Amino acid sequence: MCNATCCKYSFSSCLLRDDEHDTPERDLSILDLQFYSSEYLSVLVKHPNVDDSTIFIQVPLKIVLQNSIEFNMKSKSLFVFNEKVPKKNISPLLDASVYKVLEKMDGFRIAVSGSRKVAVVLSNSHRKVRVFEMEINGEDEEDETLDTTPLSQTSQT
Repeated sequence: MCNATCCKYSFSSCLLRDDEHDTPERDLSILDLQFYSSEYLSVLVKHPNVDDSTIFIQVPLKIVLQNSIEFNMKSKSLFVFNEKVPKKNISPLLDASVYKVLEKMDGFRIAVSGSRKVAVVLSNSHRKVRVFEMEINGEDEEDETLDTTPLSQTSQT
């Protein structure tokens, strides 16, 4: 038997859990995504309230897999490619430590390397780059998944 899991995921403005803005919840536009490692998917989304800002998210694949549904790949109807695949807002399942708001960074693309523990965000104008040194510590659950160090740079070309 050949089984797989699937689900259509979305991110919403509830990710920010901002009590100051009483705005209706809406889906966030995904700008780019890449696998950071076998345990994390890096996603860059448009900020819902600030035009020149984006949000960088490290989505734990464990959460993704736990909330998807299993199907038989040999079935005659290709379940993955039809509208019967459930859509789920993954934002309420994410901890605040797995995302970072990139203020004044109209992100466009990301490049990530789990083995080098680094993430790079390229601006829409292709003139700014932000480099982040990433730290993922499994020892302390309170540690942030995303860590911007003093060595993080913003450089202009």
